[in-house]
Amino acid sequence: MTSESTYTPQINPGNPGETSVFSIAFTRDDKSWTEDIDLTSLLQDVLMAESQPASRHGAWLQTAEGLWLLPQLLSWHLREDGTGQSSTTIQACHEGLVPEGCFEFQHAASDVDAATAMRNGFTQWARTDAVALRESARAEVTECMSMTMDFPGKAGHPALRRRVVLGPASHYMATPQAQAACPAAASAESVQDSESDEHGFCPCCLLTKSMDAFRPLLESTGYAAIRLYAARDGDGEIQADCRLNGEDYPPGQVALMDYVKTWPEMGFEFRKQLVVVHSLD
Repeated sequence: MTSESTYTPQINPGNPGETSVFSIAFTRDDKSWTEDIDLTSLLQDVLMAESQPASRHGAWLQTAEGLWLLPQLLSWHLREDGTGQSSTTIQACHEGLVPEGCFEFQHAASDVDAATAMRNGFTQWARTDAVALRESARAEVTECMSMTMDFPGKAGHPALRRRVVLGPASHYMATPQAQAACPAAASAESVQDSESDEHGFCPCCLLTKSMDAFRPLLESTGYAAIRLYAARDGDGEIQADCRLNGEDYPPGQVALMDYVKTWPEMGFEFRKQLVVVHSLD
């Protein structure tokens, strides 16, 4: 006989989100109005539209995989041209995997209204980050590329089996050019025929090309939701951002900047992904 869980998700102390329900007052010319926004309801609608239903419990949503989700507002800015820019956070908790929670940011815009901007950010999150988080809570990974790594026991610590879930990657190139396929995503025959290590971009590249920076996370026991972002603008300036469970992870940022230096010149380009690492029993 098993007892019911008493787990209650809590807001991660590092989460900068402020509230899930709020009002925004607008004034334009001689008109004034107010938008009342409930981010939890908005996220629930987005997830339903993406075939990811979740039940509501106060400000939180719970998915079939046991993930608890909390959306919160970070900032809202209305530009002079009438375009609104929103920044929100979504925190994810799971009793067995990440009870303390991890969070990530969503930045979006709209010239319609504030709710549309935030919906745009949530939709992008649902199609990328949410997929990796959901897969990490399942016994079998079916929607993403994944890797399983075994580490022998040492110094009195038991052996580890870690699973790496490579979430859907966002990739944009201003001037795309033909590239060879990545060996990790290609067939065995094409890999054998390849005479060069140069290849394009696939869901493994952001992690594997920066592997040394993330080895401590791979060899630990904790849950690691790793945000990877690397970019180069049209003038060749490099930018990178890396976070671990929502907090800045400087070693990853440095490694990603080095990775960008290996990209062929294609004008403005960015690559973005959430990778989740967790232990398997």
